[in-house]
Amino acid sequence: MNYPTSTTAQTLGDWAYVAIATHFDTVCTHEPEVLKGKDPEAVHQMRVGMRRLRSALAGFAPALDLPPVIQGRRIGKVARILGRLRDLDVLSETLFNHYALAIPPQEQKCLEAIASVTRKQHKQRLKSVRRALTHKGHYQTLHTAFNQWLATPSYYPIANAPIALVLADLLAPQVSKFLLHPGFFLSPEAALAEIEVLHDLRKLGKETRYQLELFASFYGEPYHTHLKQIKKIQSVLGDLQDSYVLEEFLQYQLKQPLGEVLPDVMAQLESDRTKSLTAWHSLQHIYNSPQSRHELHQAVQFPLTGA
Repeated sequence: MNYPTSTTAQTLGDWAYVAIATHFDTVCTHEPEVLKGKDPEAVHQMRVGMRRLRSALAGFAPALDLPPVIQGRRIGKVARILGRLRDLDVLSETLFNHYALAIPPQEQKCLEAIASVTRKQHKQRLKSVRRALTHKGHYQTLHTAFNQWLATPSYYPIANAPIALVLADLLAPQVSKFLLHPGFFLSPEAALAEIEVLHDLRKLGKETRYQLELFASFYGEPYHTHLKQIKKIQSVLGDLQDSYVLEEFLQYQLKQPLGEVLPDVMAQLESDRTKSLTAWHSLQHIYNSPQSRHELHQAVQFPLTGA
């Protein structure tokens, strides 16, 4: 059987197959290094592969006739286990390779004590990841089911539609969902009080970016410009969320006012948070413009002929 590739895909079903095969391959490729526990980047890439795979299932749902065991929530459970390890890696990298570089000795000593805690947590979370990937459970079930479906894919009739015919309709709902998120309508004063809303927007931005990236070759410069803006939103809101996670972690570990025990660390954290908020307000302003919102909708509506 000849399976579609990104250079031969023509129908909605073809592109669904390409997306699932690509992201599943990413997951499988990085699994051995994740199990070794030596490479944080492998954890990151496998997690991203799981998230992109879940996004592909949601985006191509009208075309996909999948076995019942292949479910977004199952993928999400595995991705969250990987995510807990990845989040700890990011936290440790930020704390010990950024904030700890130029602080007084007493604060250094405080962070050294925390480092032993993070190392212990890392071992525990790596153990959870290994158990999730190797024992019978969601991951092994999904792995078998995806291999079987990729060998003999099954679709609904709409999968035969030419991709150019349905592409705008496929992407428009995702764009509308993104632009209607309440995070875009928060005032600057409300942003700090509604950090969870911004965190949810970050996740939706990532989902939207994954969907748009898959079809980037079908579109011109306006589409790519908006794709870059969405990626910036995801990145800036990610930095903002990470700062709150770090502060919460430090507070839990030290159980003392952070401004007293880690004044230099907190001053730097507040400075970085202010920069992230400033960057966010600039990006928010773009998509609070009727023209920009219209341009994004227009960019999705008109794929390049013959792409």
